[in-house]
Amino acid sequence: MIKYNWSSIASYRRNGNFAGFRDYRWHLHRCLRKFSHFILLETAEEAGKRRAFFRAQERWRDLYREHSKELGTALYEWWKGEELTHCEYVDGRFVPHPYVRTRPFKIRNLQFATKHLERSYPDVERNLDQIELRSYELCDEIQRLMHSLYAGSFEYIIEDRIRAVCPSLKRVDDRQKLDDNGSKSGYIDHLMFKLIFKGVDEQDLNSVKSDEIQIHPILDKSKKSNPTYYQLEYQKVCLAVANQEHILSMLKQTIMELISDNRLKEIKDKYYGTYNSQEVNMRDIKTLSDLWCAGNLELPEENYPVCDGCPPKPKEER
Repeated sequence: MIKYNWSSIASYRRNGNFAGFRDYRWHLHRCLRKFSHFILLETAEEAGKRRAFFRAQERWRDLYREHSKELGTALYEWWKGEELTHCEYVDGRFVPHPYVRTRPFKIRNLQFATKHLERSYPDVERNLDQIELRSYELCDEIQRLMHSLYAGSFEYIIEDRIRAVCPSLKRVDDRQKLDDNGSKSGYIDHLMFKLIFKGVDEQDLNSVKSDEIQIHPILDKSKKSNPTYYQLEYQKVCLAVANQEHILSMLKQTIMELISDNRLKEIKDKYYGTYNSQEVNMRDIKTLSDLWCAGNLELPEENYPVCDGCPPKPKEER
């Protein structure tokens, strides 16, 4: 490589030795042309590598997005069949739904999905056990609010009031049991609870009207004179039976008083609050599942690849 003495070049020009100056300038121009050509070639090569890397990276993102959808589908199939312990109050009855576990080996890519949960979303994985424990607590809370086994519950207050006003009425769970006993004096508990639960509503005070609850005499076919017993009905559904009409009149009045009881209103509000908490309990997991199903799962920067199904990440050449 030619080494130039820059002080000599300056002295040539200062002293008027233009031949020497032109000679130096010619060599310098030639060297710079070669050097600039080398720089251009190097830059083009690097630009090509960068473009190739960017294309590979975009391709990797597309592949990972497809992989994300597969994981989301696996989690959706898993959580769709996996039912947490929950309960509800339906038609005057406390109905528990025990935990149902699916068979994970039947779900494709579930093993990869659980690895992503463990490594990329440890908080969600850690919360799964806490969510199940919380579901048991919510069910226990609903049972204590509604079931007659617990003092101060919704059913306990109703049963206690009816027992105090109409002690001759027995609590049964089926209309047929009144006929079997032969006494024909009692009330059907779940129908009574259902009616009062419907009526106890601050939003709709007229949900159950007094004139809709009616007393009808029931005549025995063999005795056409006097009625053998009386029946309390709501929308043509038998609620209670008694051999004296005034007993059912007192029961009707008690039902209307219970519908306006503030304690029952508070219990019903607490029930709905606790019941809705069961849905909120799975909100984070459902949100994560939706993200995966849409292919919008956050790309992990660390601990990659997470599972054997992850597409290989491109490396930039230097």
